[in-house]
Order: sequence, then structure tokens, then C-alpha cells
Amino acid sequence: MSVFGAVYDGQNDPSLSEQAVIIRFSHADDDMTEVLALEDALRETLGEDSNASVDGYHVDPADGRVVITITGPRADEIWAQVQDLVQKAHLLSGAIITLRHGPDAEGTARESVTY
Repeated sequence: MSVFGAVYDGQNDPSLSEQAVIIRFSHADDDMTEVLALEDALRETLGEDSNASVDGYHVDPADGRVVITITGPRADEIWAQVQDLVQKAHLLSGAIITLRHGPDAEGTARESVTY
């Protein structure tokens, strides 16, 4: 069962293709090998036929956290696909997971949980 509740149904969500799952976590090591392996595991979990894509990672200059963004339609469905992997990844202990239900803009509905 997901820790996120359903925010939108298909009829009320105008921005299905602009949704995202955003994973923010601390990573003190300069070696990004584990982060790259996590990205690969996320891509593999989603599969080649998925409408979602892992957009790579960046380090947020404001707080030094690593941010991995997965974009595509229906953030809740993307989360359902990657939730088990995220919950089991030791690298993501203390991670903040955000589901963005629309475009990356002010006022877009978001839900966040910390692992």
C-alpha cells in the first residue's frame, strides 16, 4: 500500500504528462557510482516501454542534496512502480520523496514523505 493517497483521478488531472516523482537525499561521498547505479536500477524497474523517464541527477546547490527526478504521466503510478526499490535502497535512508501532480510551477499539487 502506498504512503501517498490518491490526489487526482484521470478526469480531474489536466497535466498527466507533466507529473513527477522527485527523490532528494544526502550523499556525502564525491564518488557518484552508487547514485548512477540507483538511476540504472530505477530505469530498469520502470522498463523500456514505460512512459516515465529518469531525468538524471543533480546536486542542489542550496542544500547539497542529490535530486533524482522521474517524469511522466501519473506520478502515483510511477511511484507504485519504484516504491519497493526506493524503500529498500540503503542510499535513500532519510530521503524526501515528492509526488508532483502537474507541471513544475508554483501552485502545483505536491505530496512529500520522508523515508
